[in-house]
Amino acid sequence: MLTFSELTPSLTVTEFKINVEGLDYTVLGHKLEPTKDVIAINSNFIHKAFEGYEQYLSKPKGERRCRRSTPDNPLNRRRRTGDGSTFNACIEFVIILADTVHTIRYFPKSGSIQVFGSFDPVAIFLRYLSECSLPEFSSVELVGGNKALLRNYKFVINIGGDKFINLSTLAYALESIDGIREILPFPIKYIKNDAGDIHSKIAIIFTSKIRVHIWPKSGKVNIFGTKTELDADMVYKFLQKLFSNPYDFGDFICDAPIPDCER
Repeated sequence: MLTFSELTPSLTVTEFKINVEGLDYTVLGHKLEPTKDVIAINSNFIHKAFEGYEQYLSKPKGERRCRRSTPDNPLNRRRRTGDGSTFNACIEFVIILADTVHTIRYFPKSGSIQVFGSFDPVAIFLRYLSECSLPEFSSVELVGGNKALLRNYKFVINIGGDKFINLSTLAYALESIDGIREILPFPIKYIKNDAGDIHSKIAIIFTSKIRVHIWPKSGKVNIFGTKTELDADMVYKFLQKLFSNPYDFGDFICDAPIPDCER
């Protein structure tokens, strides 16, 4: 009988607001300087690091083309702001706290701050702003509460070392079995699976923008883009039911192929 590990958070992005907004991030980036607390500052237009921390400078990204573009048709290439190294319209601040690297994403126009995981760097960031000698931040403080922008989760389907998940069978079942549609937590938008590669993962994309990745050999499952723990739990319980009822939905667990050298 299959067992499932506990559903656990892998990443949470939380938004805070400060009482300073309406600033131009390109101008502000040139005014701010790194310190021993905020060791690097990056945007699409500036990259600064405290001495000895140059490895935290973000690197420019290569030019990306749209799906229908060709190397000879520059009109279909995606436009990017600046060097494309960070998220648009924001400044990213790198903070090291208790030997852990944290990134804070700040949107000067809206006053929004995004933190990844721990809230601990927020106080350091606010102190940095208040001490940066810019009059705009002389009385900076948080306003309102905070809200989760997305929550990523993970768990493992314990399939055993000599087994693997047949992703082609799983994809077919998700697309064609009516009984599965009746228990879906959200409607499926599309499924991405490379049937010719047993090492590749399957990606299940729901209309709610939640994505699920399932890896065939390890049984690892990643749930991306949920807004609440309840959403992730609904996906978790759906997959439990799907994999635990082979007579209703199909048996997706197969014996791993034997290498030629062992035959």
